[in-house]
Amino acid sequence: MRCNILAYLFAAALILCPLLSPQCLSYVSVTPITVFLIMDPGSSWRGTLNLTSSEPFSIAVEVVRSDYVNYGSKVDFPKPGSLNWSCTEWLELPVKSFKVPPNSTFTLPFKVTVPKGVRAGDYHGLILLEIAKAEAVGGGVSVKFRIGTLIAIRVRGKKVFACEGGLVSSTKSDSSYEVVLRCANKGNALVRAKPRLAASRGDEVIFTLTGVGALVYPGYWYDFKLSIPLDKISGAEKIVGYFEVEDVFDGEKGVTNFVPVPLPH
Repeated sequence: MRCNILAYLFAAALILCPLLSPQCLSYVSVTPITVFLIMDPGSSWRGTLNLTSSEPFSIAVEVVRSDYVNYGSKVDFPKPGSLNWSCTEWLELPVKSFKVPPNSTFTLPFKVTVPKGVRAGDYHGLILLEIAKAEAVGGGVSVKFRIGTLIAIRVRGKKVFACEGGLVSSTKSDSSYEVVLRCANKGNALVRAKPRLAASRGDEVIFTLTGVGALVYPGYWYDFKLSIPLDKISGAEKIVGYFEVEDVFDGEKGVTNFVPVPLPH
């Protein structure tokens, strides 16, 4: 059996609770928030998640596996195994729910088993911990939110490192030019993409802008919104965009095609 842990990172929680109580942002966390593994078909690996609560009362937690894709403009959480490059059905979790006493940590073991004969490439999914109820002394406070860990697995074999840039939209306002660039992952490698824009006049580059990077999953895309101050591109004759891309697992770097961006009028 061969299984390498590329990264097993411990940091602040991945919080997924946009519509719920601010309490969920402060007092409950999960570590690690990301697990990156390099594995062979037919191999297994065991790990743990640690859910820490600093609440003065116990919390009840539901354990859920979910597919996950962040498209930049939206986030999807489909049922396990419904997306291409999903690894959620490879995850074994010993419990479906548990309780965490006040001011304590619960350790949740899990196991990953890669099926035999699976094609090479990078698979991903989420282990979500749904905080369903908080029980305070003298009364109950109902809260619901989710925190989770991204599991990403590279199945060894032939890698296809291929991303393509495209223009989604360009909109001029009174003071800025809003450009949305799309990075489409055409390969089987999980990449981190960073958008860049360059405005030029003749042979002179008069303005450059680098956006914040994001993961782009195999077979999917991510839309990056960039805002250019109009005064920075006054007199520009040409604007192009492109993406710097980096393989999350082995660090290989590259760039996409150049994308022509219309001049604001």
